[in-house]
Amino acid sequence: MTRRIILVTGGQRSGKSGYAQRLALELSDCPVYMATSRVWDEEYRKRIERHQRDRGPQWTNIEEEKALSKHHLQGRVIVIDCVTLWGTNFFFDQDSNVDLALQELKEEFDRFTAQEATFIFVTNEIGMGGVAENTIQRRFTDMQGWVNQYIAEKADEVVLMVTPENHPWDLERVIQALGKAPDGPALPAPPVLPGASCIQAMTPREALFSPQENIPTFQALGRICGAPTVACPPAIPVAISGERFGQEALAVLAHYDVEAVDVVANP
Repeated sequence: MTRRIILVTGGQRSGKSGYAQRLALELSDCPVYMATSRVWDEEYRKRIERHQRDRGPQWTNIEEEKALSKHHLQGRVIVIDCVTLWGTNFFFDQDSNVDLALQELKEEFDRFTAQEATFIFVTNEIGMGGVAENTIQRRFTDMQGWVNQYIAEKADEVVLMVTPENHPWDLERVIQALGKAPDGPALPAPPVLPGASCIQAMTPREALFSPQENIPTFQALGRICGAPTVACPPAIPVAISGERFGQEALAVLAHYDVEAVDVVANP
């Protein structure tokens, strides 16, 4: 395995962690989940344990606040979730000194990623949330932005997750940045989301409150969608409750590796 670095970034609740975990499972049968959150109390510890159980037994779970490089993970696929909490620990321990914390973060990142492994870093574009009134928060936001830039420069791929909460000027900044990026091979266009061709067989309420079953996606042609089916990306419903699954919808679901869907149970 050669070294590969992927940065997944975006605003809060944009699906970053879910995307990173699904990507890791596509790349490995036994990925590593490295959580960087500091455990502040017993209640938080129980929350972490619950998240570990939810991820399933195929994951190797590691809790590491700062020294990621002490873990030897040669040849593994690792999700680091997340850079923001990782940076918070350095920022807090350095009494909000941005320069010292940033230098330590860069050095530790370089030591950790010297291994031949696949690294999937999850981070936050907290600058998208506006300018904080608190001075310490503004300093941390600046540091987070510089860390993100440093990782992005080293990364082989950068994935930006966007949501309806993003302002138009957020996307304009992305467009401007992409315009300055060197040209690369064009990616194949994803299938077009189904639109007016969808057939509404039941009202959403009727479908949601009907008995349902979970079936493989390839068996869903002509069946009525039970729970809304959302893949991330594209992070918008491919089918809504009460619609019949057509070929267009199944093509989109297959493209995004959605393997099963909830449908209204046959009588």
